[in-house]
Amino acid sequence: MASVRQFNWVRNPTAWESTQAWREKQRAASEQFATTAAAAFDGFSRAFSSELSGQVDNTTQAAISRIQSAAKAQSNAVSIVV
Repeated sequence: MASVRQFNWVRNPTAWESTQAWREKQRAASEQFATTAAAAFDGFSRAFSSELSGQVDNTTQAAISRIQSAAKAQSNAVSIVV
């Protein structure tokens, strides 16, 4: 009966190499998390800025409408008196 032989063509990494590989994976994961977190922060920041800008535009438009209405009413009141 033929015995099964094991070919050790690929050597097992040393403890140092395993530790370095683990550290590299952790560094890559940390960088990816930082990139993703920065993108999320930018997105939330833009959304908040856009929301705030929209609220300012709406408030400004409402104020302009009120001022124009008041000016028109005052103009009508002056024309009626004259």
